[in-house]
Amino acid sequence: MPKSVRRFIAFAIPVFVLIGMLQLSGCEGSDAEKAVTKTVDQAVGADAAKQGQQIEQEAKQSMQKEMERSRKDIDPDTAGDDQHGAEETSPK
Repeated sequence: MPKSVRRFIAFAIPVFVLIGMLQLSGCEGSDAEKAVTKTVDQAVGADAAKQGQQIEQEAKQSMQKEMERSRKDIDPDTAGDDQHGAEETSPK
């Protein structure tokens, strides 16, 4: 066997082993690993943080809806019309 072929084989084997190891490490894992991941998330409070963010978003949405309702409740003819209000209060 020529020297260049031996070098190629000597280089290719570790490369293929490394690629195989990387592919295997990317697997999802077993049910036990999923349970451990869930437990760790609960321990560090990831669920509580997600729920807090969700509540905050819901509060913002409800405030925006209430603001829209308030804008609709205001009479559009008198809303923001300072001159019209001044005419009503001025004596003639």
